[in-house]
Amino acid sequence: MLHLHINPNNGVPLYRQVAERLRRYVDSGLLSPGTRLPSAHRLATSLGINPATIVKAYAELEQEDIVEMKAQKWGRVTFLVSRVAHFLC
Repeated sequence: MLHLHINPNNGVPLYRQVAERLRRYVDSGLLSPGTRLPSAHRLATSLGINPATIVKAYAELEQEDIVEMKAQKWGRVTFLVSRVAHFLC
């Protein structure tokens, strides 16, 4: 399971904090292409936040081609790291 530290009091929206942490994990190689990300519900539960927050973070990363969504049987969706981020410091 991913260990993300988010701070609800720092003024940055939670979905942006989650997306930024995941970008850093990809950039550092901790999440490599093909890595399956936890479901929004599972990650949200572990962080104690609303699953919609994780869905928004994943959607942002998908728009940036950092993760890709794969539809599966029964309507489930899996997010996979699609490429290594190259734009972070």
